[in-house]
Amino acid sequence: MIELRKITEDNFEDVIDLKLASHQENYLSPNIYSLAEAYANIVSNKKHPYITLAVYRSDEAVGFAMIEYFEELEKNNFFHKKFGDKASYYFFRFMIDEKYQGKGLGKQSALKIIEFLRSFPQGKADSIAIAVPI
Repeated sequence: MIELRKITEDNFEDVIDLKLASHQENYLSPNIYSLAEAYANIVSNKKHPYITLAVYRSDEAVGFAMIEYFEELEKNNFFHKKFGDKASYYFFRFMIDEKYQGKGLGKQSALKIIEFLRSFPQGKADSIAIAVPI
């Protein structure tokens, strides 16, 4: 069963130790960089700091996600232009450790994260956007 946990000093090392397969490394920043970026975002007193989540299966860390909340989308934003969305959660960093890939954990984790975002942890939103490397 997939569980989302806040990243604390108790599980920080677990998240840093998660790795992508070597052929995937150019698509996503290392988790240590993402956590440092999230910290800088917090100390900059952003109204809506990045949401960082550790993904667990049972008691084992298997993935990481980082999400940004946009209270008001810019007028030229795709979602605003196409759908009239005013606010959005942007799920822009997501990874499953290479040891756990190919087992359906990415899909289960993404659904769990979407379920969490539907609780509007930082405010009401019209949409959830998920970044996909191409």
